[in-house]
Amino acid sequence: MGSKFFVSKSLKREIEKDIKKRKQIEDKINNDLDKFNKEIDDETVFNTFKYIEEHGNQKQKEILKDIEERYKNLDLLIEDTLNLIDWYEKMCEYNKFK
Repeated sequence: MGSKFFVSKSLKREIEKDIKKRKQIEDKINNDLDKFNKEIDDETVFNTFKYIEEHGNQKQKEILKDIEERYKNLDLLIEDTLNLIDWYEKMCEYNKFK
């Protein structure tokens, strides 16, 4: 009886739906991260890190420190994958014209 005065039942249902959606999204992200990790190899990733250390701008170098640590700890974020892909493509372009 007291809970109806705390929050409405409709708000409680919305929160429960949001939690279910978040779980589904987290599962999808984890699945995508697993696929990413299966497609990459350490040598290429470390070469990409080296490229950014040598040729990246200051912001990239700052981001690199965090990504490198997460990569070594097997704890990449989904956002990290896009940075790695972008940096790899820039490295390939750089080496193509070298």
